[in-house]
Amino acid sequence: MKTTLLLLLCLLLGQTPSYSTELASNGATGWKIVLPDEPAVVELTAARELAEHLRRVTGAEFPTVSEQDVPADGTCLIFIGRTAKAPKKDYKFDEILIQLDAGNLILAGHAQRGCLYAVYSFLQDMVGVRWWTPTDTRIPHQPTLAIADDLHVSYAPQLISREMYHRDAQPTVFSARMKGNGFLTPEYGGAVRIINFVHSFYKYLPPEKYFDAHPEWYSEINGQRKHERGQLCLTNDEMTQELIKNVLDTLRKHPDAKIIDVSRSTRRKAATPARSC
Repeated sequence: MKTTLLLLLCLLLGQTPSYSTELASNGATGWKIVLPDEPAVVELTAARELAEHLRRVTGAEFPTVSEQDVPADGTCLIFIGRTAKAPKKDYKFDEILIQLDAGNLILAGHAQRGCLYAVYSFLQDMVGVRWWTPTDTRIPHQPTLAIADDLHVSYAPQLISREMYHRDAQPTVFSARMKGNGFLTPEYGGAVRIINFVHSFYKYLPPEKYFDAHPEWYSEINGQRKHERGQLCLTNDEMTQELIKNVLDTLRKHPDAKIIDVSRSTRRKAATPARSC
């Protein structure tokens, strides 16, 4: 999509982008994929996905080598992840970098999975691969594959947590290719952790701990305080303060988490009378 937009913009401005950097020509290539000398597991995944898709697109084999095995001034190299060629910067969470530089292609980004997303973005936007569903993929046939000489893409997603909550959309590989991050195994960068994901009221104020002493903290249904198929009474200031305290305590116990959920419980399994606090 970005390549198409770039082409349209150039046509409107009376310019034609140059695609003279060939990754493959007539089903053959001299390019290599370069990994750090001690690659992270996600960098290994990124290199494997790139090599496999480029082989299917061009028919050429793109060998993967270690950075120590290529000359410092070498060209026709695709650098994956935290190599010496990747610009040193404070990458934002899940940020990617795709850049053609001095005859080499750099696919890098945030350490957790940025290089993997860079690979997927490159394959989609520059090569034309499409992952329609977990089982339906479009692989274009391009024995000669060229990329723009001024290729440079850098961006970070605005949403920390990205996922499709559908059974067919949750296999790890497809989620990663869609740039989701909620159901990923370590080889795809691991999942973004959400503490107490949805229906979490009672996880912070469990009725078995609080109800006997504070029934007014829970729903009033037909004139009686209940917690079965009920909720917290959000108009009770004392309850609110205890809820806030417990949420903050939970955050302190999980310093690595980026998101915490505070939402209504799911105790209602059948139609119930109107309730109030």
